[in-house]
Amino acid sequence: MNKVLQRLLVFFVGLPLIICLVWFNQFHHIALHLLVFASVLFASNELYHLLSKKFALMSRPVVILASVIPAFVCAICAFFELNVCFIDYSFVFMLLLCMAFEVLSAQTFENSVSHLLSSAFIILYAGYLPSFVSRMTVHAHSREFIAFFFLMVCMCDSIAWFFGVLFGKNNKGFIKASPNKSVAGFIGGFAGTLITGCLAHYFFPDVFTGS
Repeated sequence: MNKVLQRLLVFFVGLPLIICLVWFNQFHHIALHLLVFASVLFASNELYHLLSKKFALMSRPVVILASVIPAFVCAICAFFELNVCFIDYSFVFMLLLCMAFEVLSAQTFENSVSHLLSSAFIILYAGYLPSFVSRMTVHAHSREFIAFFFLMVCMCDSIAWFFGVLFGKNNKGFIKASPNKSVAGFIGGFAGTLITGCLAHYFFPDVFTGS
């Protein structure tokens, strides 16, 4: 019952709030950029905590700082209408910075591979990938693009869960990394995403011009 309530709160409260935040795009979506920045900060810290239970990691402040820099650069690029390639440059620079930090700070190098791989994963997964949300703010139809992006993600997750509950009891366990996921849930989530994309094209044909 708690999961049902959480899903309903996300769909009827959280998602409308996010879309409203996107729709009022003052100062080049500065509120959305702040939300992405805060999410990256939280996610990188959480991921660092999870990986620290299994792997030797680099200094937490260094990894978290390296993770949030691409998000910060993305906001700067959007606000001043700069080329978004600077985001990619910042990501590569942060990886090189971590390598330099490891070389200059490590007393021994037994754990250097673990340090660098875990840092690169955190920077990529929690820092760099969310920057693609901010990148959409530079588009001429940024409001529609970002709003339907979030709606597609939400519909994929919610309908996958709904189909999994209804039809997924006998087709779970195909993916060992996530044994509760079902084939029915995957089909439902995929269908929900496609339907949302079709609705985007139907309501905004001048924005989403694909077939």
